[in-house]
Amino acid sequence: MPTRCRSLPRSPTCRHGGTRVPNGLDGFEIAVRVILGQQVTVAAARTLARRLVDALGEPIDTPFTDLTRLFPSPDRLAAATAEQIGRLGIVRQRVKALQALAAEVAAGRLTLNAARRWRPRSMRCVHCPASASGRCN
Repeated sequence: MPTRCRSLPRSPTCRHGGTRVPNGLDGFEIAVRVILGQQVTVAAARTLARRLVDALGEPIDTPFTDLTRLFPSPDRLAAATAEQIGRLGIVRQRVKALQALAAEVAAGRLTLNAARRWRPRSMRCVHCPASASGRCN
């Protein structure tokens, strides 16, 4: 196993060192962010997510200046038109994927949130494969 992989902490559920992927608090938001992040930089994905929240997120009052909207609900995203979403700079294929995901979650045919309590230790292990150079991919 490459040195970089060995240096990563082990999870109680992982027999080998590697990358640990934490659970998220909202499965729908994570799924939307995964779709937005396909084939773009992290910065671009973050910008698209911000635009989506600004356009479709429900306003919320908080004591935090930068926290003014909730992430769009499945119902709200499913009800948005392709044109509304496309104007945010999201390409057509991702718009279709977002609408399909939102429609399935809103209709109750797809559940992305586990009915269990989130715990920081509940992380799953992802194998860290080595390339020919001996470095993690």
